[in-house]
This record gives sequence, structure tokens and C-alpha cells, in this order.
Amino acid sequence: MQTPTKLAVLKKWVRWRWHPGSPAAPSPVSPPAASREAHRAHSILVYGICQATHLGRILNAIPSIVNRFNISAIEMCADPVTGEFRRPPPEILETCECLYFQAHLGEVLPDYLQRLIAQGRSQRFPILTCHPLWPSHTELYRMLVQTLDAQEMQRARRLLQEPGLPWGRFPYADRVLLDLAKTEEVDERIVDRYVALDLAKTIDLDRRVQLWRRHLEEVDQGCDVRLAELQWREWRDTRHYWAINHPANQLFGEILRRLFACTVGPIPEEEVVEALRTSEPNHFMPPVHPSVARYLGLKWYSPDELFNWPDGPFTLRQWALEHVRYTRRILACRPLLDANSQPQD
Repeated sequence: MQTPTKLAVLKKWVRWRWHPGSPAAPSPVSPPAASREAHRAHSILVYGICQATHLGRILNAIPSIVNRFNISAIEMCADPVTGEFRRPPPEILETCECLYFQAHLGEVLPDYLQRLIAQGRSQRFPILTCHPLWPSHTELYRMLVQTLDAQEMQRARRLLQEPGLPWGRFPYADRVLLDLAKTEEVDERIVDRYVALDLAKTIDLDRRVQLWRRHLEEVDQGCDVRLAELQWREWRDTRHYWAINHPANQLFGEILRRLFACTVGPIPEEEVVEALRTSEPNHFMPPVHPSVARYLGLKWYSPDELFNWPDGPFTLRQWALEHVRYTRRILACRPLLDANSQPQD
């Protein structure tokens, strides 16, 4: 077995520090200052959750945009490895022509964003999520903590981190499978039970859909780009989401076209279409349970679909089996978390 070179180790570390689950060779979001052309005197700043990072990646693939603007995308969330919050470079703030941003309801934004908003340079677009497709979604680290203490939750998250996977191997987990994994049954039998379940009998899916529709309308409030009506009209006929908070590029394309219309003006459609082809955010694809797809009448659903995952792609059964085995390995690590939680002498 060959020993990894220092360069290979460095590349692996860089991929780990990048966005969770992103491709091995990430597209640049903020090009180095030395590589920027001098005539690009203006900038576009994108701020929000991981969706903002992806939007920045698409912007950097549109020639008519990168020829006119420097692009910087900043996530509102702390870095999962360092716990630090990023801030745009000073030159981006000084030359910012357009701010495209997301914000949770009632969120207090950083001062530098408030200044750009007050100057009338901003366009707000919604944070996109779809709860009805994954009604038993949960985050795996939560089963390792007994309280809502921030430090304990951070320790649990770090216990799940792996090189290249700062959010863990299963950032999208299934609460039903987690409960089944705690039983004494063998892995394969658990998968049989899970696939055969009718979740509509144990989860009020109609209520989930009602709550989601209200959520769409609430999130649209205060946004310049509004997508509630479009999503509600198309969600059963067209796949809009790869994961609960990973929209498909079809929605990103709609956002960009509306943002451009209000800010930079017309952009050639062929450039937008080609940029959307370069990076689809489907590197994590938690399966929609067959019983959920049947009950909701999802016309785009296929029982034969393969689901992208770090060790995949997987069939539904393969994904569920990996989920159970991984969950049981993590449960075995719980004593380690408890030991680290004890006060030191």
C-alpha cells in the first residue's frame, strides 16, 4: 500500500474544509484577488445557508456575469470544523453592486449586510425547504445528546466528522430507521420492515403538506423573489428537491432569472442553462419512502431510482442497510461522548 504524499493529504484536507458533501474538485466561489481582472470594478455578494454557496458557484459559471463582476458567497452558518463565521473580503464590500441574500424570519443580520440593504443594493430570496417528502427526517447527531446544550451538540457533531464529510456520513437521517436500529433485530430484517412500512398510517402526511404550504407563504414574506406559488403548483409533477434543504437546479434557475431581471439586466439564456448543468446539488439524495411517494401522488418518483451518497449510489434497500449499520456504529460511540462530557480533574 502506497503512503499518501503530502500533496494528496493537503488536497484531502482542503476538500474537508469545503462545503459538506461537495464534489472532490469544488468550483471557486470567491476567486483569489490576484486572478481578478482589473476591469471588473463591481461585485456581487451572495449570503445565506448552503444554498447561497451553490448560487455563487452557478454565478461563477456564467461568462456574462464573471466578465462584469467579482463573486463572493458567504454562509451564515459557522464553519463545521472551526466554528468560525466568515466575512466577505473588504474589496467585495467596497465594490458590491448587488447583494443577493437569504435570512430566517426575525434574524438579525450582520452590520455590513444591513448597510448594503439600507443603500438599496439588495434582493432577498427565500430559504428553500421541503418537509413533506421526508416526514421522518432527523439529524443523526441528535441521538447522541441528552440535552440542548450547545457545547454537547457541537461535540456530537464533531464525533461524526470524517475527512471530506464535515457533517458526517449521514447528514440526512431517518428517524424511523434510527428507532429500528436500536432494536435487537438483524440489519437485513430491519431493512425488510422499513421498506414494507406504510408511513401514511403512522404520520399525518396531509397535515405535513398543510404546514409546508403555510411555511412557503411565510418564508416568501419580505422576499423580493417569491417562489411559494411556483413550488406549490409544481411539486407533485416536477422534482424540486434532492434533500430536505437541497433544491434542484430548476429552482435555482428560477431564482437567478428573477434576480437578474431586477439587478444586472438580461443574461443570455444559453449561458444560464449551461451554468446550471455544471453543478447539480444532488451529492446527497436521501430516498423518498415509497409509501410517501404513493400517498402524495408524486409523478416524478421512480422506485428504481439510485440515490447519490458518499459510498453510493445506492438503491433504497442498500441505502437503508448502510444507514442501519452506520447508526449502530455511532451508537457504540456514545460512551466516548459521555466520557468527554465529564468534568476534568
